[in-house]
Amino acid sequence: MAPRTSEQFERIREDRKQKLIDAAFHVFAEETYHSASVSKIAKEAGVSKGLLYNYFDTKEDLLRAIMSNLMAEILQYFDFSNDAPLTDESVSDWIKKSLYIVKDDVKRWRFYTRLSMQPDVTPFFMEMATGEIQKFMESFVAYFSSKGVEDPVTYMRYCSAIVDGIQLHVMLDPENFPIEKVESILIKQITNPII
Repeated sequence: MAPRTSEQFERIREDRKQKLIDAAFHVFAEETYHSASVSKIAKEAGVSKGLLYNYFDTKEDLLRAIMSNLMAEILQYFDFSNDAPLTDESVSDWIKKSLYIVKDDVKRWRFYTRLSMQPDVTPFFMEMATGEIQKFMESFVAYFSSKGVEDPVTYMRYCSAIVDGIQLHVMLDPENFPIEKVESILIKQITNPII
């Protein structure tokens, strides 16, 4: 057997690292971040605690990696980098994607929600949600301003809270929630704001 190349070693290293992140995600969501032990995470990943420390210095580093993966996934799914002003069409697309990202993987988003609501985790989640997502929220403020909304910041937060609530209902009852009908109502309400 030929010796492994540096690319093969790097791929093995990345696979192990992702396995540790996935194990930590599961343990943090099930047991809470605060009560989860590094030993439990290593056991869940099927590695030694010493090997875990070759990849992550602390439990907090694992949490940051989980949140970083979540933000990377969200940024890949949504195009927050587009500097063009929002249109009714792009807002409608965002609404659809916001609902279906949850519908397409309910179990995973339940875990993320459970994890992000833990008191020890919420500050990390909020820290990671700044940047590109903040720019997108500012685009929404400009969009609502252009529609004549008197207080576009509050209206943006209101609409965001509605979407969050709908996502929660999709997570709670994915089989029975009337997502297509709610999507249609939501698009009408957000693209035609009450001024």
